[in-house]
Amino acid sequence: MFSYGESAETGSKSAASCGSDFSNHSGSPANKKKYETVSKQYPGSSYLEDCKKYQFHVAADKLYCFGPGYNFVIPSADSSVCNPPDGTTTVYLKHLEFGLRFPLNPEVKNILKAMNVALCQLHPICIRKIVGFVWTCKFLGFTPSVNVFRWLHRLTFDSKLGFWSIRTTDNYMTSYPKLESVKNWKERFLFLKVPLDWELPTHFRDSVRERLEPPNEWIKGECAPISSVTLTQTEQLTVEYFKKAPKEEKPLNWLPHVQVISQDEYLSRVGMIPGMSAGML
Repeated sequence: MFSYGESAETGSKSAASCGSDFSNHSGSPANKKKYETVSKQYPGSSYLEDCKKYQFHVAADKLYCFGPGYNFVIPSADSSVCNPPDGTTTVYLKHLEFGLRFPLNPEVKNILKAMNVALCQLHPICIRKIVGFVWTCKFLGFTPSVNVFRWLHRLTFDSKLGFWSIRTTDNYMTSYPKLESVKNWKERFLFLKVPLDWELPTHFRDSVRERLEPPNEWIKGECAPISSVTLTQTEQLTVEYFKKAPKEEKPLNWLPHVQVISQDEYLSRVGMIPGMSAGML
């Protein structure tokens, strides 16, 4: 039986090793068409020039990797976001700007594992919402459980871009201020070498869990209704905190500015940079 915090895959293979190469995708033609746009996303030429000139991968290692086994690699001009080299996964620079650090914080990792997606499938706003939610919960003493997160959010697919984003449940807000769009991010990515025990898919997946439900609740790809998400009394209190002000795009209670808490000083204070918290630097 799948439980949150365990591998999102069954069997002997890890989630990372089960990721299929998009160019040899075993899915249906409909699914291939679903990701056709993003499969043609390559790094921008001017961006690659800057990467090599300013050694972006070296700078990224110093800024965003806080544990052994992680380091960034500059993609080649013909590298697609869907097909990172073996032993790597794709990370957008905006993911890093919005607070993603390696190794992943346990709560962030569990939420991503429950989605059953590779990082390269996620719009940067997804990362922003996950980081904002986890940071706020940890700072206020709440438990940022997968169960609470899946009650408050669901994955939605952008058929034009080919990426997954996150929709917050009506009348709730988990990151502040609200951000509707991000520009100039799709062609700005790096490949991240990950350890053998990396627990997330490294390549695009078809079986995405829109309400982060375990496999036995995944029926014909449909999203489980919110009524099926059972909350404990403590989780109910956490959910209530994230209510939105009536008729306003503002939180009812205090929420931190995501741009501020995405900085290492604030991430580390709540344990969202495990390597830094463990004195690995």
